[in-house]
Amino acid sequence: MFNLKNIFIQLIYFIIELCLFLFVFSSLNYFNIISITFFKFIKLFILMLLLFYNSIVLGKKNYSKKFISCVCFSSIINLFFLFFTLFNSKFQFKLLLFYLIVFLVSLLGCYASKRKKED
Repeated sequence: MFNLKNIFIQLIYFIIELCLFLFVFSSLNYFNIISITFFKFIKLFILMLLLFYNSIVLGKKNYSKKFISCVCFSSIINLFFLFFTLFNSKFQFKLLLFYLIVFLVSLLGCYASKRKKED
């Protein structure tokens, strides 16, 4: 069975990294150093980049059943986002597309973590 401890540790790292990056860019936006359109783009880009990176790290930590651990990781993140969405806004098609993209980025990170066989 795959190790849930690695998944939750990587989830904590993901949340901390995301909060730090969003704090920095929100501060830059607040002081009008970056524009609001750039800020909207960078929020999505940072989210996907951190998700991809943390999926790679999670895939490298788990030598067997990488796919299952990355599916579990992306499912937990999607449930986390879904929880906040239910209380803040209406459920729309755009959100389903967003959740699908988050899931696929996590799987791509998992596939990128495959190690090459040594000769």
